[in-house]
Amino acid sequence: MTMTQSHGVLAPGLLAQAARLGGQVHWAAPITARQVHTPAGERAVPHWVQFLQVMYWQEPGVLKDAQGRRVDFPYLDETSAHVVSEPRAWLTIARDHDCGLYLVDLDTTDGEYPDDPVVHRVQAGDSGQPVPDGVPLSQVLASLTWSPQWLEYGRACLRGDVADIHAALERGAGTGPLDEHGITPLHLAALSRDDAAVSALLERGADPDARTGTSAHIYRTYTAAPGPRAPLHIIKAAVTPLLLAVETLRHGLSPQVPGIVKLLLDAGADPCAVQAGRHAPTPLETCDELSRLWVIRDDVGECRRLLQHAISASPQAHRARRAAARRLPEPAGSILASPGRDAYAATIYEEKGGGWRALTCRQMRAWLAAIYSDRDLVIDVGPSGEPRAVCPRPGLLAAMLEALTPVAGQLTLHVGTGSGWPAAVLAHRLGPRAVITVDEDSARRTIAEHRLAAAGYPEMRVRDTDVLHDAVGQPVDRILATAGGTHIPQVWLDHVAVGARIVAPVGAGVVCLEVTSRGRAQGHFLAAAYTPLHWHAPVPPEDIEQVAAAVRETNEVPLARVRGEDADLLLPLSLARPDVSVHATRDGGCLLRTPDGSIAQVTAGGTVQQTGPHLLWDSVRALHEQFPAPLHRTDFRIVLTRGRQVVWSPDHGPTWGLPVEPAD
Repeated sequence: MTMTQSHGVLAPGLLAQAARLGGQVHWAAPITARQVHTPAGERAVPHWVQFLQVMYWQEPGVLKDAQGRRVDFPYLDETSAHVVSEPRAWLTIARDHDCGLYLVDLDTTDGEYPDDPVVHRVQAGDSGQPVPDGVPLSQVLASLTWSPQWLEYGRACLRGDVADIHAALERGAGTGPLDEHGITPLHLAALSRDDAAVSALLERGADPDARTGTSAHIYRTYTAAPGPRAPLHIIKAAVTPLLLAVETLRHGLSPQVPGIVKLLLDAGADPCAVQAGRHAPTPLETCDELSRLWVIRDDVGECRRLLQHAISASPQAHRARRAAARRLPEPAGSILASPGRDAYAATIYEEKGGGWRALTCRQMRAWLAAIYSDRDLVIDVGPSGEPRAVCPRPGLLAAMLEALTPVAGQLTLHVGTGSGWPAAVLAHRLGPRAVITVDEDSARRTIAEHRLAAAGYPEMRVRDTDVLHDAVGQPVDRILATAGGTHIPQVWLDHVAVGARIVAPVGAGVVCLEVTSRGRAQGHFLAAAYTPLHWHAPVPPEDIEQVAAAVRETNEVPLARVRGEDADLLLPLSLARPDVSVHATRDGGCLLRTPDGSIAQVTAGGTVQQTGPHLLWDSVRALHEQFPAPLHRTDFRIVLTRGRQVVWSPDHGPTWGLPVEPAD
């Protein structure tokens, strides 16, 4: 598109209205040429044209500039069909804040231009509002304009000019929406990174939870005057000042943003607000996302602490904690209170239809119900849908801590930081300097450090599991692992003192080990059950379809032995078949599967179907015969030596050698 310059003026009355456009006129330049070439021939430029460019259609529906180059407008729609139905030329009169283009038809005036010509809006704006047709220029200018006071007030808020904001407020300016997009002064001040500007507006009663109506390009309205550029180009639909303030953290270190966040939260802003969109993040999720991208940033960490405190202090959270204290048996109930899991699980994943459903505080009731329940929470899911980390259920962590018997002053190694909650519980009991926590995933390590720092443990660092020797540096007295495996890693035995205690998941159970000598330990399984990580994975619908085609057999094994909290065959099954995963089905049955494609499904009605290279339910039948009910997990023993680990029950069944790494 081309622009030619001129000293022409608008007709009397229209010039004043055009001046009121302020920053709303875009691509504006005075026009000098008084003749333009159009498909219909030479046309004089009307005397009321002061700004903008000449465009025309050389062929129906194709917009060209004055040099015949095609100009693409992505929002051109069927409402403009009558305007571009034949070649003609147009002068652009104004481009409004909503991306609408207003054009005057040059080919239909025959050189006679009225003082107030009719214009057409040929490009729909972001809001998708109906496109007016045949509107007089004066009406267009009036619809696009606001008073200079309004415009300067908004610009002052965006640049954080407290003196100008106070002056505008003293002149009677309000704190409500400034335009049809629902943008308020507080939205703009939240982007200014100036807490004094936010404070000035809140003191005058600005709504901390005000939401925008439709998306708006703020540069096109609020940045025409000199001043710092805002960190965001577009304010999206249904956003609050708090969401905008947290969003500015994406654009570099922002020391004043935590102050803005605190002011908004203290004024009653919803810490769980989300913008329009099905997968829009909460402010807390945004902080966690930024934690994956950067090392520890004080501004991100402080914002996270403020947001988490606001959520934990909400009436809904108080009610959920009281209900959990009444419902859950001790010590599971009390372990949730100091510290609570809500600070360490901004996003949890629940199985739904063979996939995952993300649950955050935006679904406050369901999220709190999960947080304050005695069940594991999946907190990290891989790109292929595989679960990668779990926050353990309170009852399990309480049982593990009871068996660990940590003592203040003893050095404790925690393996499997995950959400950071178990490490925080240990730090709360023993002090942060007595706890070393490690995790294999770099993103989880960074997020956990942010969470621990926000919880009051800024000195705690989450180390890499692969550099355990450097992370520990001295023999430890206790090892607590909340991430399970098929055996106890030899490297743990190399970093514990004689007499130390190890509590860790093995298969579908938890072992408590006493280190009797260098490289040797022995112990037993706890009564608490453990759900291996891969058992949390959703069952693919195709697996269910595949096994449904298999021959039906009669099931003689009580379903309660493999399904539910008291399922006593799950531990020996996980030892006999470490690759198996067990999943409860919605019809009251269960499904077993292994990576080689073997699948077995048993129904509550007493039938079994099996398919694949191995008949998995036959393994369950064998264990049912070897271990008469009731079988107790505490009956199982374990002995570890260098290069060999053995599990057995003194009263029943076989002895299993765990799949350990070869000895050096």
